Amino acid sequence: MFALRASRRVGSRLMTPVWLGVRRVAGEPAVTVVIVLSTALAFGAFVVSTAMTSSARQLLIDKSETFIGADVAVNVAAPAAALPASLHGTLVERVQARSNDTSVDVLGIDTETFAKVVHLRADATSASLEDVVRSISTTGVQDRVSAIVVGGSLPSDDLVTLNGQPLPIVQVARAAFFAGQRNGAVMIVIDAAALTKLGIGVTFQVWAQHPPPNLAAQLTDVGFKVLGTPQTADSVLSVVSFLAVQWSYEALRAFGLMIGLVAILVQLVVLDSRRKARKAAVVLTRSMGMRRRDDTIASTTEIVVPVLFGFVLAMVLSALILQVAVPKLDTLRNLAPPARVVLDLSAIGIAAIVGIIVTIALAIYDTVRNRASDPMESMRDGA
Repeated sequence: MFALRASRRVGSRLMTPVWLGVRRVAGEPAVTVVIVLSTALAFGAFVVSTAMTSSARQLLIDKSETFIGADVAVNVAAPAAALPASLHGTLVERVQARSNDTSVDVLGIDTETFAKVVHLRADATSASLEDVVRSISTTGVQDRVSAIVVGGSLPSDDLVTLNGQPLPIVQVARAAFFAGQRNGAVMIVIDAAALTKLGIGVTFQVWAQHPPPNLAAQLTDVGFKVLGTPQTADSVLSVVSFLAVQWSYEALRAFGLMIGLVAILVQLVVLDSRRKARKAAVVLTRSMGMRRRDDTIASTTEIVVPVLFGFVLAMVLSALILQVAVPKLDTLRNLAPPARVVLDLSAIGIAAIVGIIVTIALAIYDTVRNRASDPMESMRDGA
């Protein structure tokens, strides 16, 4: 009984034109469902295609930057000088080792500059990159080198390099993936000073963000011996695969735009089918004090409510679809990191703004058409 009594007051606090628009929506449920579904399909197709394209693009960027370590990596001989002061870079060392029968990549980093140069996705570790790097100490514990274990587990903490030198470690942090990780192999990250102290033969690389075009020449000028051609993140993964993905989802986006046009046409057909009844209603409500602004508010409400429901339904379904579909984009699962959903908020914002403009235009169109007639003729047609 309480629910029945409360239901009599539903909508009582709404403005009269708004309540009128809501009543119109509820009065024709079949038409409302058609508009909601067509709107949801249009927005959903656009959101999914846009997100799939941006997610595929970001996936290649993430994988290439993780593989290289930064925007560019340059192989150098044992450094005889410091990096140029103008270069936003860091020096890293690499060596191969084994933990029992497991191959391990060892990365030695400069803890002072590494976190300032390298960017790491938030889902790589439970802590920030600065905190993880800070956890590495030069001395280690009980003659063991503190290490970050990346991408798996080690059978033993007593590592041996490929040239037979022992490298005992103690695990101080873990990461799902890390800059410089390659081919999905387990990697450990230690302080480069500790690696140099062990006297292990290593290879050296300079990692740089936003490097100048003459990076190799700058390194040579300060005393570095550059080995080979610099590797850039853009050249690691073929962009052809991304272009194929992009054009595939462009077709889906075009389909969404087409459905959007269909939804607008459906709205126009619905408004025109109600024209005679609406003109008669305008004559009656005008005599009750309804003004042109009130008619516009009622028409806007009538149009906005199903569109809003369709938009919400589209966003919910799109979120579910993207959570399932985006991981399938990853055709290079042996390379970290995994795919993630990336929304192009600018494109979605533009679509929402266009939807608002179209809704306002339809409301004004409906108001003008409903009032543009003789009152007696409207009453005769609506009778």
